Amino acid sequence: MTTSESPHVVYVDDDAALLDLGETYLRKLSSFEVPTCSDPRVALDIVRDSDIDCVVSDYDMPAMTGVELLETVREDHGSLPLILFTGKGSEEVASDAISAGVTDYLQKQPSSEQYELLVNRIENSVSEHRATRRAERYETVLEALGYPVYVVDERGRFEYVNDAFVDHGGSEVTVTVGRTHDGFYVRTTATASPTTARQRSASKPA
Repeated sequence: MTTSESPHVVYVDDDAALLDLGETYLRKLSSFEVPTCSDPRVALDIVRDSDIDCVVSDYDMPAMTGVELLETVREDHGSLPLILFTGKGSEEVASDAISAGVTDYLQKQPSSEQYELLVNRIENSVSEHRATRRAERYETVLEALGYPVYVVDERGRFEYVNDAFVDHGGSEVTVTVGRTHDGFYVRTTATASPTTARQRSASKPA
């Protein structure tokens, strides 16, 4: 990732030595901005008040566990990536984390390679989250346009239709994403979408 796209990653661990070590490696191995804290309640304040792309959290902390932090993040901040990075590895912890919607789960290991893996997981999680947010914003715009819009792939299969397209087609027209439909003709064409698909506004033939 370029500097302009550098993720802002909150790293929380109640062990001061491990917190400093993790921050050092994350800054060394990446271009991340890494605010750190030892209290998950402070981490929640940072997430609430800042533009944060990912949270990396220990599990076993006095104020609240990493899973409890995760549950609060999910409740207040939706799908914001949270990676549980913990020395307490057990099937029970992993199961609880997965049930709560953890983005990723890594067990701490005594080697520098663990931080390389952590950086990779953060980058992947942030990229996916940003892509999802862009797609959601794009869909919001398309729904607000007020005229029929659909997106097709190179084979002419529907990838997206907005509500206006469905309403315009009438009750006798059924559009299935992933299928082609010859009952509409293209009125205008514009090349622009996050997925490089062709965006077209269409109307039903007279």
